[in-house]
Parts: sequence; C-alpha cells; structure tokens
Amino acid sequence: MLSALLIPAELARESEHNFAFLLSGLLFGLCMAPTMAAVWLTRNAGNANFLYNMTLVINVFGCLLVTEWLRAGLKLRRRERIGCFCREVLLDALDKALTPQKTASATPIESTAADTGTSHEQPSDCEGLRHRRS
Repeated sequence: MLSALLIPAELARESEHNFAFLLSGLLFGLCMAPTMAAVWLTRNAGNANFLYNMTLVINVFGCLLVTEWLRAGLKLRRRERIGCFCREVLLDALDKALTPQKTASATPIESTAADTGTSHEQPSDCEGLRHRRS
C-alpha cells in the first residue's frame, strides 16, 4: 500500500469525496491491526477473529481505493480524448475555412501540391488519437 502514495495528485483530486473516506478507512484498519494483535496475543482477551476483521477491513478499503483511482484515471483519460477530438475537429474546420478556394483551371498535380503545404501540426498528446482521412 505504500506504493499507492506514488499515485498522481490529479487522481486524488478527481476522486473527490470518496478518496478521503476510503483513505481514512484504510488508515483506521492499518492503525487498529497492531492493537488487535496485542489484545489477542498479550492480554489473551480476544481471539483470531480480531485479526481477521482488521485484515478484512484493510483489504476491502484498499481494493475500493484502488478501484476509485482506476475510475478517476479512466475519467481523466476520457476527458483528454474528448479534448483531443474537439481540438482536431476545430483545427480541421479552421484549416478548411482559411485555405483559399481552388480554381477550376488548376491541374490535379498543382492542387495536390497545394494540399501538402497546408497541413497543421497536432499537439504531441493527441498523436495516438489522430485519424487521417485518405
């Protein structure tokens, strides 16, 4: 669970209210596990169900926390993909609107040469999402 601290801050921000609840439940289980072990083994006042319960609490809250981080990551990725798609549509529309209209007297060789010089560059974060039309 210590490696979970390396999760980016964007995921914690995206998790909103569930993050604080799940993290506090996980910390509660981690703090109570040694106490329950001491009560059972040194005082002989409990039984193995104390440790089983704390292990169950730690695992349930840990799994819910990882699931919440995965959901937040998918939400951020979806938002990024929609942003890249909208950016691509907007840049294509602007490119079409700003290119001069071709005249009918231009030969096909000239028109293809003119098409190659008007392409715009996509940002590097959207490179995998780009679909070229043939």
